[in-house]
Amino acid sequence: MLPTYRRLLSCLLFAPALHAAHAGPLSDAYTQARGFDALFQQAGPEMDSGKAASQAAGAAYYPQFQASYSRLETEANPRQTYTITQPLISVDRYATLQEATPRETLATASYQVREQDLSQRLLKAVSELLRTTESQRLSKAKITALENQALSAQKSFAAGVGTITDQRDAQVRLDQARAEALMVDAQIDAAQRQYTSITGQPINAAMQSLPRAARTVPLLAVDDYIRTGTQSNPQLIAAQQNQRLADLAVTRSNGALWPTLSAVYTDSTTNNVNVNYTGLALSLPLQASSIYQVRGAVANASKQEQQTRETEQRTRLEVQRLWALVNAGRAEIAIRMESIRSAALSVEANDKSFKGGVRSQIDVLNSIQTYYQVQQEYVNAVLSLSDNYLNLLLQAATPTSEAVVQVQTVLFPGL
Repeated sequence: MLPTYRRLLSCLLFAPALHAAHAGPLSDAYTQARGFDALFQQAGPEMDSGKAASQAAGAAYYPQFQASYSRLETEANPRQTYTITQPLISVDRYATLQEATPRETLATASYQVREQDLSQRLLKAVSELLRTTESQRLSKAKITALENQALSAQKSFAAGVGTITDQRDAQVRLDQARAEALMVDAQIDAAQRQYTSITGQPINAAMQSLPRAARTVPLLAVDDYIRTGTQSNPQLIAAQQNQRLADLAVTRSNGALWPTLSAVYTDSTTNNVNVNYTGLALSLPLQASSIYQVRGAVANASKQEQQTRETEQRTRLEVQRLWALVNAGRAEIAIRMESIRSAALSVEANDKSFKGGVRSQIDVLNSIQTYYQVQQEYVNAVLSLSDNYLNLLLQAATPTSEAVVQVQTVLFPGL
């Protein structure tokens, strides 16, 4: 009861903040994807099918009605028979009835797994879009800076105060940057098409850049995430329900060796003679194949048990791994923000030193390369943190829509 109480209290405390942060580029894209993505559209019918199977299992002990109408060549009048059968004792029907709850729970858990998959695919598409657009912006700025350096080296050489080496070094770096820009343009087109194929909508303008700002990533203790993950993770719940269904399949297989008892009412009319019968019907089907079916069901149940155990272990390990990555990523972002500032100062210092004759042209070019490299590394670090944070929340059974809102505050702080 305590973990449930804590989660309820947390929802009450953070609900206003989550509601305020709900409107945003990532949460809006997730809403659009739920209504458009072709793969996710299969989730609704799949859940309905599972719940229909649950309802059918719940009707295992409902009475059965059968009517027949025939007329033989040797009879002057038709023969009519009506039969109502009420199962009383049946191991097979008992096992089927017990499947109702697991099948309904499995249908819901499978739908939640589909929601998680959609959010992961969407974040991957958004991350690639941000990575490529940032790369394009940085590439253009880098080309401009290198063009200025190449022009300066050319003028210096023409004036007799520079060397041909400085001019060639600047031109090589400029050509490399232009070649890289062509690949980035192609990657942007692919990223935009991937995003549109999931959401069906144009790209939000907010997804064209990644804010350079401090990021707050709320993080509970790792044991809290492990506790909720091993209790409510949809993938683990689905595995548990499959194990329960496999156990019931063993019961059903064993039921083939046991008799079934039913109450029967029959009303038959032949040649204007009506006959009624009310009584019990006992059936004892004995088949050699039933023994082998029992063995197969037992083997499958053992397999499902081990799969459930493996899923629980994987959930525990994934939570621990992702928690460590998120915890380290929070500190990494601050360090990389500082490295951008340091790299900018380095460019300025090297340029002044070069003009003063202390540094060479290659030192300036290296500092420019470093400046734009650390910015790209910052972008990659933010995107990696967002991906790890989303997966951590999903492994810990956070509702998908809530997890998307929390990750949105990491990607786009202040929106």
